[in-house]
Amino acid sequence: MGEPLQRDLAAPREGSACLRGFLRETTGGKRMGNMLYDLHFELDAMLVVLFIMPPVALFILWRSFRRLKDQQTDNGKARPRLWPICAILICAAVIFEACAITSLISQYRQYDHIERAWRSGQYETVEGYVEFFSPMPYAGHAYESFVIDGVAFYYSDFSSTVGYHNARSHGGVITGNGQYLRIGYIPGDGVKDNIIVSIEAPPAPEGEAAKSGGSAFGAAAFS
Repeated sequence: MGEPLQRDLAAPREGSACLRGFLRETTGGKRMGNMLYDLHFELDAMLVVLFIMPPVALFILWRSFRRLKDQQTDNGKARPRLWPICAILICAAVIFEACAITSLISQYRQYDHIERAWRSGQYETVEGYVEFFSPMPYAGHAYESFVIDGVAFYYSDFSSTVGYHNARSHGGVITGNGQYLRIGYIPGDGVKDNIIVSIEAPPAPEGEAAKSGGSAFGAAAFS
């Protein structure tokens, strides 16, 4: 593992260009490369959909409730009393919306916690060749994973995890074994809980051949 990169809390961070310039000043002569990813807030698409659906459903139910209330009879015959069902559905939509809002707030708080740790230098770095790369199928149903220098990472586009979680099948920057990368990450409690906060592609060490598979040391990360 490499040394944690110390970040100045007062330094501005405006996208990858600013981060690259900042890292050039703080890496102590390390080989710099392309910054492929740096931590940023991403709204989970499914949460956005779930956030929008209840208000639309509430509007439709409210119009239906008003129509039923204003038209109690039809040709002198009493209409079925459907308004209790509408009232129950409205309550369910309100609860659903409250859950969606709570999830969005929780996701942002998690991001804020990780972002503060990252900016204050409370994270680790690991540098080396990607080993044991296991891609995620396009439809999901499995995590994408890989190992660098004995540190394992798992992620998926179908997870709302803060940090990098873009699989190769969905255009991710980690494409397979043999890539030489420098990963900034916040260690988690479990083997699948390491959170990637930055991915850089520095030049590979001169005279060192890329690895195509994995070492016994890397395999130990999955055991």
